[in-house]
Amino acid sequence: MTDKKIHKILQTKLAVSDRSIRLNVAPRLSILEAVQRINAKFTTPSERRARTSEGVIECRGFKHARDVVGIHLVGYVPDEHMGIVPHKSDDLTLYPPPDDADFLDGELMALISSEAVIVCRLGLYESALNKYIQVLGPKAGLNREDALFLFKNRTDVDKLKMIQDDGVASIRFQGTANKVSVDHAAKKDKPLFQKMISGVWTEIQALAYGEEKPPRVTENLKIEVYLKFDGRSGTKIDQEEIKEVAQHVAETDEGFSIKTLSGRTITPTDVLLNKKILLHKFGKSVAFNEVFEEMLIYHDELMAIAGPDDDG
Repeated sequence: MTDKKIHKILQTKLAVSDRSIRLNVAPRLSILEAVQRINAKFTTPSERRARTSEGVIECRGFKHARDVVGIHLVGYVPDEHMGIVPHKSDDLTLYPPPDDADFLDGELMALISSEAVIVCRLGLYESALNKYIQVLGPKAGLNREDALFLFKNRTDVDKLKMIQDDGVASIRFQGTANKVSVDHAAKKDKPLFQKMISGVWTEIQALAYGEEKPPRVTENLKIEVYLKFDGRSGTKIDQEEIKEVAQHVAETDEGFSIKTLSGRTITPTDVLLNKKILLHKFGKSVAFNEVFEEMLIYHDELMAIAGPDDDG
């Protein structure tokens, strides 16, 4: 560790049981219990090694403190060569990993309580924690359905609750479209509103150009999509449909504005629960012990804000 320091962000997530969401039932196992049972069964890094189709997720650090645990996950691809820059040559080259080692792809450090998870991302995301539980959970005796969790931003959950409680009056979102961006937006893994913009752009092309001449691929068009619930003639089914669209839109990070029936507005600029911290550099990484101590402080701050009767 050096005297040089670097800023990192601690983010607060809610870990929700996939089974409980699908079946609308109480969860049988919290993420805290899942990780505790896995790491009680497997006690060494070689045992705490989850092999996936993309590579390996391995637990290199595990700590207990009061009613929470800390976990340090690393990701790597076995025997993957790394590109290096030779100073006496113009060409890049690949360098094999040292004996009995592999090159690090990324890390994830997390503090885990019964439902909430505080994460520090260092090249890995929460999906790494999910894969770790999915692979090692059944080997530790967990039911496969109980070893799968969804991670939500705290404000995402608040937005969804507001949508459910208040109902939706309107949804407005914007985008820029041309042929290249629309083809990209039409892919399956893109947010719903991007797909809608893609559909609008396709319709505009058909109206503007028809079959007379090909669309101009260099032309950009600002598109605004506006959905509005008609309170005079709208039915309960109509409201459920627009609420479903609003829920998908609210989980994205890009430009939208949702107005509820009670007059409240939901936008992507709602403040996420996070905290910037200053840590000592350790190469391109940071020390797990130092991060975990900062996470404990942040966890206590969140609990103080929430109060004893707030379970969020």
